[in-house]
Amino acid sequence: VVTRDEVTLTTEADQHLPLEFSEGGAFEVGPESRVTMRAAARTLVLDRGRLAVTRPATNASFTVQAGPYRIQVAGARFVMDWREPQLNAATEDGSIVVRGPLVEQGLVVPRGQRLLIDVRQARVNLGPVAKEAAAAPVPEPT
Repeated sequence: VVTRDEVTLTTEADQHLPLEFSEGGAFEVGPESRVTMRAAARTLVLDRGRLAVTRPATNASFTVQAGPYRIQVAGARFVMDWREPQLNAATEDGSIVVRGPLVEQGLVVPRGQRLLIDVRQARVNLGPVAKEAAAAPVPEPT
């Protein structure tokens, strides 16, 4: 359970780090990732790597900052990977709203959808998560 206002965590190549917030939300930081949790601002800053919301906080919203992207989250289970210049996110339950380059007005990623944004290629793809891939981790960008 995280009780300090700001904490930065870095994981190694074979490490998965589960976290819980006092509001009840649960997260997992994936391998080779760096995330800063800012409790007062209700923000997670993903500098690189993978972040999964495994249990959404009840009646609480928060923001994930990944590079130039801001992801608004309210009651959603999702997984995302940020490795500049690509953002890859998939929702299991609920929805998220992504804002940043190529999606300045905000793009809703509803339940069961996967979003890939590649800034260098000026590409935005939103489509269904394949059933066989739903339980699999989000692939690392190429």
